[in-house]
Amino acid sequence: MTNLIQKVLQLCERQSFVRPVLSNKDSTLLVDYYKFGFAGELLKNNIHQEWLLSMVMNTDENIFPYHSNEAKSGNIIKAFPGRFSLTDIHNGQDGQLVEIKADFPWGSETVETIQYIGSKPFENIETTEKELFEVRDGRKKVIPHVIESTVTLESTVLTYLCDAYDEPLFLGVPRNVMRFHRKLAPYKASFSASASSASTGEELSQLSLYLTKQLRIAGVSTLLLPDVAKKSLEAQFARNDELGIPYTIVLNDATLKNGIIGLRSRDTTLKEQVHVTDLKSYMEQLLKNY
Repeated sequence: MTNLIQKVLQLCERQSFVRPVLSNKDSTLLVDYYKFGFAGELLKNNIHQEWLLSMVMNTDENIFPYHSNEAKSGNIIKAFPGRFSLTDIHNGQDGQLVEIKADFPWGSETVETIQYIGSKPFENIETTEKELFEVRDGRKKVIPHVIESTVTLESTVLTYLCDAYDEPLFLGVPRNVMRFHRKLAPYKASFSASASSASTGEELSQLSLYLTKQLRIAGVSTLLLPDVAKKSLEAQFARNDELGIPYTIVLNDATLKNGIIGLRSRDTTLKEQVHVTDLKSYMEQLLKNY
């Protein structure tokens, strides 16, 4: 488990997903808060959005958002007799939240126990399931049990990062892949290109920019970096796989002549051919099914 966390933290550092900011208190390294890169911030937002849709919007029984101080008064419980759920989103202050064992890749000091504390607020996602029963005790109603689950959004991001991490073999060599669900993936698509000359590379870069704008207008989160056509295809594929991007749009010299691009799958590494005029609608259809 420790080895897995080390690998995930190294990848997170390399691709700027998330990095804990440490402080030294009483000779113990503590996590004060987290710094999120662009990919990490998008992942965190996607997780939060899917949680809201799942727990608040799309449940068979409604879940009512409330604040912690209101819950203590008991007014909410009295207002909704019968079976119900309550969801509380609040900020946790000082206090130990999580303990893990890991060696941080960015520090020379080995850390045996890492305590995640909230010296800066962490956003907690708390779901409390309560059920009221009639009990043969006069006319009283009691709550025989309370099931409560509390996690921070930040720790949830780390959980999904560990869950998505994979090391499949590619030509006999293990490669690092983040297999995010397409709804959670920070970017749904990115570009890579190979060009025979600098002038062709510039044309492919301009085509990538045009297609990126079209995909973003369609609501497809798309990553476009300035090194398109400047690195090898394999180097670009490796980076996109580490970012967990489901699809890489592959351009080459022939694309400028016939309009055919390759659409590479992160999970299978196979490419299918698509015409540039069909790319936007095809990507919408692919992502609509998940």
